[in-house]
Amino acid sequence: MEDSEFEETLQKLSDQVNKFTSTTTVSNTGNTSGRGFMSKINFNSPLVYYGSIPLGIMIVLFLWKPSFITDEVNGDGEIPKQKLVIKKLLIATVILTAVVCIIIFVKVFKKTS
Repeated sequence: MEDSEFEETLQKLSDQVNKFTSTTTVSNTGNTSGRGFMSKINFNSPLVYYGSIPLGIMIVLFLWKPSFITDEVNGDGEIPKQKLVIKKLLIATVILTAVVCIIIFVKVFKKTS
C-alpha cells in the first residue's frame, strides 16, 4: 500500500468515525443528580479505597452494635438497654481498619513477591 492510498483510507475511516462521535460539550451546571456527582469521583485514587474501608467498618459496627461497643444502661425497674458508646465505636473502627489494611497489604505484597 502506498502512502497516498494509506492517507485516503485513513481519511475515509476518520470520516466514518466522525459520524458517530460528537464534538459538542455538555454543560453539567445545576446537575444535582447522583450521576453528576459520581462522575467527579476518581475511583482510581487510593484515597477512595483507604477512606471506604474505615467508613464501611464504622457503618457495619454501628448497625450491628456488638457488645464491645455498647454499655448496658439500667433504669429504675426497667429492662436493661444497650447504649452505643461513640468513643468505643471509633476505637474499634481504628483497630479493625488497621487489621484489615495490614491484611490487604500483606496479601498484595505477597502476590508481587
